[in-house]
Amino acid sequence: MSVFDDLMKNVTDLTENVARKSTAAIETQKLKMRKTSLESDMRDCYVVLGRLYEKQLAAGADPESEEGKALERLSQIRISIGEIQESLKKQKGVVTCPSCGRDVSKGYEFCPKCGTPLKKKGSASAEKAAAEDTAAADSSENVAGENTAGENNN
Repeated sequence: MSVFDDLMKNVTDLTENVARKSTAAIETQKLKMRKTSLESDMRDCYVVLGRLYEKQLAAGADPESEEGKALERLSQIRISIGEIQESLKKQKGVVTCPSCGRDVSKGYEFCPKCGTPLKKKGSASAEKAAAEDTAAADSSENVAGENTAGENNN
């Protein structure tokens, strides 16, 4: 029976060892997650602090100072990000609602969120053509009206 007892003891020791290591691994993972969460909170605080400092600097920063150069770089980065976002929207086939800012598929004539009419890029030329037609019609009416008025004066 000693072989069986030795086997049972080894299995019991192994099980206890696995349980201890699993518990330790779980505790380690919990601590790592908590640390990551706190680091994320700290980054958020730095972001808020940085934005407040940026606003304060923008009011009177010397453009030649390090702060002024950093502000200029931030401005350039924001412009680049905006251009990239527009390119991505074109690739995805979406437009931005001018009222609520939601991205809407190009097939929509109205924003599904707020109902604002969406201008299509092709419609700008159509609107311009319509405006020119209206102006031409108005000038034709004015010419005809002048002729009629001129005939009454003669």
